[in-house]
Amino acid sequence: MNNTSKHKEPTQEQIENLQYANKYVGLGTYIQKKFHAGDVVGYRMVHNPTIGEDSLPVAVLRPKRPAVGDSPEELRFMHEHMTDGEKKSAIAKYGLSHFSNPMQCALNLEKQYKKIQEINPIEAEKYKEQFGTYIVKVNYTEKDGLVENKVQKKTGHFEFLPAKEFKLSEHIDDTFGAQPYQNYLSDEQDK
Repeated sequence: MNNTSKHKEPTQEQIENLQYANKYVGLGTYIQKKFHAGDVVGYRMVHNPTIGEDSLPVAVLRPKRPAVGDSPEELRFMHEHMTDGEKKSAIAKYGLSHFSNPMQCALNLEKQYKKIQEINPIEAEKYKEQFGTYIVKVNYTEKDGLVENKVQKKTGHFEFLPAKEFKLSEHIDDTFGAQPYQNYLSDEQDK
C-alpha cells in the first residue's frame, strides 16, 4: 500500500460518489493524487456491538464551527488556497481513520486518551465512549470508497473515504470479531 505508483487514480465519478463529496469541493485533484480505489484490510475502533456512529467521521461526531461558510463556493476557494498539509487535514475530517494492524489501532486510542486526560479527565472518558473501545478488522473493495495511498510508517494510520451507500457493519471480518483494545497493549504500554 505504500507504493503509490501501483495505484490507479480515482475517477471524477468515484470522487463525486463519496459520502461527503460536498465537503471536498476544490480537492478533487489532491484526492486523485493521494487516494485510490482498491481492496484493503484495516483495523478500526468501534463499539461492541457496533452502532451507527462507528461509521461517522470526526467532523460529524465532534462538529466545530467552520472558520468560513459551508457553501460550495466558499469551500472551493478555501480548499484551492490550502497547502498540501491543510488539504490532507480537511479531507481527514470527513474520512474514517484506519490502521494497518490492531496493535497500532489500540496504541492510537490509548495515546489520544492519555493526551486528553491530562487536560480534562471527563472529556477523556467521553472520548472513549464516543469512539468505542473495541477493534474490528474490516475488508473493503474498490466499490466501497477510496483509500489513502500511503500508510503512515510510524503509526500505521491511513484514511478511508467511504462511498455514499457505505455501511461499516457490512465489512467487519466475522472471524476476527470485536476485540477489546486492551488486548493489544502490553503492560509497559498500558502505564
